[in-house]
Amino acid sequence: REIPQARGLLTALGAVCCTDARIAVPQDIAPICDLAQLLEFAKFRQFWADYKANKHAYSLNIVVGFVREVRRFILSVVTITYNCINKSDLAELVDMEVDSRS
Repeated sequence: REIPQARGLLTALGAVCCTDARIAVPQDIAPICDLAQLLEFAKFRQFWADYKANKHAYSLNIVVGFVREVRRFILSVVTITYNCINKSDLAELVDMEVDSRS
């Protein structure tokens, strides 16, 4: 099943990519840890910009369901944080287009 793979990866990234400066992060996963930190600090717009700009991190697309799980995580944070949110703002946070007809 694909969802647990992506969910597990997000959990593992959060654990491995901690902000403790005493722990050395291997250079090949440092960009991925940077992305994990952006998610942790709810910097979702910056996450998508960096995700698209970083070829190494963009290889996370090979993990089935990765983008879907990132969006699910963002939606859970938004749901907890906001009573209401503009549709275009929400679409930007989850990196999706807004249907202009609705």
